[in-house]
Amino acid sequence: MGINRKDLISAYRDYVSTRNEPENFHPALFPKGSPDPLFSGSWKLIGADAKKCFAEDDDSANNNDSKKRKGEKPSDRDATKKRKLAPTKTPVGLKWDAVDYSCAYDAVFSCLYMIWVDDTVKWSNRFREISYYCRLLAQGFENVSKRTSSLENARDHVRHVLTKNNPTGFPTGWTYTYLSNLTSALFEGQYWGVDTTKCIKCDSVYSKAPGFPNSMVVYEIEGPSSSICTSPSQWLNEHRISATDKSCPMCGSRLTCFSVPTRAPPILHFDLCTDTTIDTSVNITVDNERVEYALRGVIYSGTNHFTARMIDNGYVWYHDGMETGRACILEGLLDSKSHDFLNECHQGGVARNAVSLLYAVVKL
Repeated sequence: MGINRKDLISAYRDYVSTRNEPENFHPALFPKGSPDPLFSGSWKLIGADAKKCFAEDDDSANNNDSKKRKGEKPSDRDATKKRKLAPTKTPVGLKWDAVDYSCAYDAVFSCLYMIWVDDTVKWSNRFREISYYCRLLAQGFENVSKRTSSLENARDHVRHVLTKNNPTGFPTGWTYTYLSNLTSALFEGQYWGVDTTKCIKCDSVYSKAPGFPNSMVVYEIEGPSSSICTSPSQWLNEHRISATDKSCPMCGSRLTCFSVPTRAPPILHFDLCTDTTIDTSVNITVDNERVEYALRGVIYSGTNHFTARMIDNGYVWYHDGMETGRACILEGLLDSKSHDFLNECHQGGVARNAVSLLYAVVKL
């Protein structure tokens, strides 16, 4: 083993001990005062009981940090502080297209991209299950991940196909696109359960058909319990059992339709047509197992423009492709906001109302 730092400096100091200290020598070689910080304390090999060695040898540590930390345990307050630290990742949104107005696409696709990046492989497969247009979008996101394309190119490709198939519903230029047209194309057409029409009184079954879409409209209806449905969770509970306008041929009683999911949709979408309580989570039951969904996106409308709030790991982010471009603005923790915080958005000094919600399955 060669000479170590301590021996080298010690030998050098012995050599120059009878000489004057040169002005250009570093003062650490000739420390003034006591103790000498370079040579105080003893050296020990560090083994399994290294922590014990440091506690015995380092007097300064014993006099300061060890006393402060002795018996210290993590507290709820410490956990809260850690959670309130800035999030580790920032969502990315889409830039608005001033030539072909794109705010409807920007708001929805930004939320879907945030969901997709959680697990790119799983969500690509899930997008393929939802619809043809979601599959196209997933392919675009994959190209973004490979750095061979941009989010705006992914948007424009899906938009081009939508416009080609339905020029009236998906116009180009300075003509606005209806959000409901876009969400219908993305989320409707796929059914995840069965609608069964039967008589509750005599238990006769009259028809079965594909049912339980993953896109629904929440509006005020009278449920079986005579309550008003004003939230997605209540809608899921009430709408799965609905009265029909048909009568039972056997007993004359009103027939009832039961909508039962047989598999869990990856995404639940709700259009809002009333003053709605926005649930931060909802759940459905599939094969006697509870499947939970977390709120991930809220779309806002006002002054002929759409914006979005995205919820990621409990944090709320605001995005406006026209004003913020790809950037998203952190608004804080969702659980620190008031219960009606998500119903309206006042960013940029403009009041906009929530018109659409996106929930993503938590575990599938």
